[in-house]
Amino acid sequence: MAAFLLTALAIAQPKARPRIRVGGTVQATRLKTSAPPEYPAAALAARVQGVVRLEVLIDTTGAVTQATVQSGPAQLTLAAREAVLRYKYTPTELNGQAAEVITVVDVRFTLPRKGP
Repeated sequence: MAAFLLTALAIAQPKARPRIRVGGTVQATRLKTSAPPEYPAAALAARVQGVVRLEVLIDTTGAVTQATVQSGPAQLTLAAREAVLRYKYTPTELNGQAAEVITVVDVRFTLPRKGP
């Protein structure tokens, strides 16, 4: 009877799509569209610059569905996250099946240069 219950539960559960973890430089080659983040006015006025690192989940269509800040200046994290959520990647397949991808994205904020 216990074996029957386990089998029934296994059949009732939909098969989860595979999810793989990929290095940021590898996944960057699959990036189709991106846009630079809006530099927050307060961060610009305070002359804050740096790199915001995010862990992102890319779904089976290539859209970023989650972006979690790992590190970076607090004044820049929201702008970086909003920008990365608009990124679009070439979908990834694993053994012929669409796969979700977890990767790391670095968003660099550099203060504009003043004139010559």
